[in-house]
Amino acid sequence: MKNGIRTILAILVFAVGLILAVYFGLWVMFIKPIMAACAAFDAGTLTGVMIGKTILKCIFASAAASVILTVFTWIAKIIAED
Repeated sequence: MKNGIRTILAILVFAVGLILAVYFGLWVMFIKPIMAACAAFDAGTLTGVMIGKTILKCIFASAAASVILTVFTWIAKIIAED
């Protein structure tokens, strides 16, 4: 019984990590900055600094998602071990 609960908890922790990695990696650091740059372009307020920040966020989006997923996978592994 105790092993089953630990396994379920480990799967839940991994799932939360996966959701957070997708949210921060894909939405916050990739799609949202591109949409903000497009909105600034439409409004005529696009600057070089905004373009630079958008490019850097897009470059580091996968790294941030990887770190989040790695940490949560590590935690889930610790929970699941006997």
